[in-house]
Amino acid sequence: YSSGYGRGLIRSDDAGLTFTTINPSEIGEDIWLQPFIMHPVNQNTLYFAYTDVYKSENNGDDWAKISNNLSNNQLLTILEVAYSDDNYIYASNSNSIWRTKNGGSVWENINNGLPGGFIADMTISNSNPEIIWITLGGFNEGEKVYHSENAGDTWTNISDNLPNLPVNCITYQAGSADGIYVGTDVGIYYLDDNLSEW
Repeated sequence: YSSGYGRGLIRSDDAGLTFTTINPSEIGEDIWLQPFIMHPVNQNTLYFAYTDVYKSENNGDDWAKISNNLSNNQLLTILEVAYSDDNYIYASNSNSIWRTKNGGSVWENINNGLPGGFIADMTISNSNPEIIWITLGGFNEGEKVYHSENAGDTWTNISDNLPNLPVNCITYQAGSADGIYVGTDVGIYYLDDNLSEW
């Protein structure tokens, strides 16, 4: 699977020799790097985000829209599906973040408690779909990484000793003590439950 301007979302069934466009039918091919993700367990299931979230259970041949004008026609930039429970899906358009706990039937905004600003990335615990982290870009001192243990109902600022730089990306280390890595403009930082600072 790949994405590129002028082709949209594409799939190869022969190790890259040929490709087929598999966009949802109402979306054109002039898209660039829209987030898509393969189901963490079922390789035939895909999720794709544009201004809404779409799901395919046959490798992108057919799509069902599982949200309804989620982002008020703004492009979604982040899409995550929980490894431990695929009913939990999170999506963001860089300044707002939404979640569903039931596979897309109901979506809720979970911005409450966040300072605002550019949401750069997010990650989910592999063992608990309600344990999540987000990172913020920009240069607001002390507003870099936020953590939630209840799927975004409440947030805790865990920026602590991170430098005042955009935190561009984050990933969760499976099998760790909730270890997370974040990437900034000048370096990579690590934090887990056994450490008091990054």
